[in-house]
Amino acid sequence: TGIVNVGGFVASLLVVLGIGLVLDAATPGGAHYSPHAYTLAMCVQYAFWVLGGTQVLRYRRRARAHLEESQPDAYRAMRGF
Repeated sequence: TGIVNVGGFVASLLVVLGIGLVLDAATPGGAHYSPHAYTLAMCVQYAFWVLGGTQVLRYRRRARAHLEESQPDAYRAMRGF
């Protein structure tokens, strides 16, 4: 849906912003960025991956529990019972 698309877009923007901030912090004075600075900066995305994966698992569990409670026949069909 549109909400998911906007969430992904905002997360991407935040990752790009975080990478830029880490690059600036790891290379004071505006000199050329070192490979180590890039390595540190690219690690920013891992925090977002962990957060996103955690939220997917969290809401998947909630959605399945809600489906089981509200539509048990559909839940059983989904589970293959």
